[in-house]
Amino acid sequence: SNKTMMGEASGDFDITELQNMVNNMKDERIDLEGFLLDSDGTFMSYQDKELVMKKKITEHPDKEFAALGQKIITDKNGRAELKIDGEAHLIFYEQIKQTGWILCTTVSKSKLYAPVRNLAIAIIVIVLISIGISLIVSYYISGKISNPVSAMRDFAAKIAEGNFTERINVKQKDEIGQLA
Repeated sequence: SNKTMMGEASGDFDITELQNMVNNMKDERIDLEGFLLDSDGTFMSYQDKELVMKKKITEHPDKEFAALGQKIITDKNGRAELKIDGEAHLIFYEQIKQTGWILCTTVSKSKLYAPVRNLAIAIIVIVLISIGISLIVSYYISGKISNPVSAMRDFAAKIAEGNFTERINVKQKDEIGQLA
């Protein structure tokens, strides 16, 4: 029942190490980059070092980026789309519950979806080639059936006219060849 304070424990973390970890979140193939905001939106790490620990995301020079910053601070978790240097980017953000900080990643939308787009193009090409091959094969098979039948029809018409000197020349070994 004695409520006297016995002591205090604390620890510290070098913020530059954390900043380096976040700044190293990069993937050139999909133009992925990360940055970190504190709970009020101040840049803790960012590509533009002039903004780090000095400016809030809502004060970003790009007005569209700054407007999105207000949404990030308010929502804390989510995703959005944004134009960066004229190119569509997706931005994903998630609050770190223990600190209240918000980890954000941006990625080029076109580079992220390029493999899916390439796969779709490959599938379309394969389907078109398959349709082309199917048409050629069906044309060939229909010719193998209809040409001898037409020849037999013409032959039958000549016989009906009384011309018994003609011969039919069908070299198939199937039912149509036997019929000829």
